[in-house]
Amino acid sequence: MNTYQRFLLMLAIAFCVVYMVLYLDVDNTDHIFLSMPHFYRTLLIVSPMAILILLMVPKTYTSMKMNNIIMGASGVVFLVSLIFLQNQTFMKDTQYLKAMIPHHSAAIMTSKTVTIKDPRVIKLSQQILHSQEDQLDQMKKLLKEMQQ
Repeated sequence: MNTYQRFLLMLAIAFCVVYMVLYLDVDNTDHIFLSMPHFYRTLLIVSPMAILILLMVPKTYTSMKMNNIIMGASGVVFLVSLIFLQNQTFMKDTQYLKAMIPHHSAAIMTSKTVTIKDPRVIKLSQQILHSQEDQLDQMKKLLKEMQQ
């Protein structure tokens, strides 16, 4: 395996790791659903990594032609992913729910575990916790109905 094949393998592994790490803030593992926004965010993280790696270890990756192709492709992937994320491209009803469930779960986890003292913020945190739990339950029910 040459250095560029290892480079692509490293990016593929990094993609998988980053994709999983983006779900570490959920309150419960059953709130994890694969979704397009997480896919786009992962590409937004990994594509600049490709450029940074090439720039930081130039003695390892010596083909200027390959480096330029990879950097150009990484730039395009970054821009397309950003546009797709901002426009919610390929998002339909079920994809929307799959994206929102982990988002709400993160709000629940934050509201449950945050250390706050101001009574107004505590009250707001409790309101967020209850509303997010209710909405999350609704979304899971809808998703289950839609997938039958």
